[in-house]
Amino acid sequence: MYHLKPYFAQLEFDDARIEMRRDQKGNIAIAGINLKNDPGDFSAVNWLLNQDQIRIKNAQIMWQDLARNPTPIAIQLDRFELTNGIRRHQGELSLRSPWHKQPLQLQANFIHYLASEAGNWRNWDGEF
Repeated sequence: MYHLKPYFAQLEFDDARIEMRRDQKGNIAIAGINLKNDPGDFSAVNWLLNQDQIRIKNAQIMWQDLARNPTPIAIQLDRFELTNGIRRHQGELSLRSPWHKQPLQLQANFIHYLASEAGNWRNWDGEF
């Protein structure tokens, strides 16, 4: 299959440090890549859901929210795994943060509606 955007059959990394920040206007950047600040733009999530498989293990996310508190906060991402098919998406997330007393664990198994934008959560049907 041909892809007109960066595409990975498998994207995997361990022991990474990922910097995320929100500026005072609400714009979010991940590892220096600016995401669009438009509630109707699902391009970033569309891209994630179009990759075959993404695995991240033992990563540290440094979150800096300049709109609320400029002090960076460390979030320990123990595991993130996302497996995507044409319409079916399955994922697992396990992380520790200062906002949670226990590790946060999330599992997802959903499909997006046929001929719809995969990244628009309103088009999803499944379980979290």
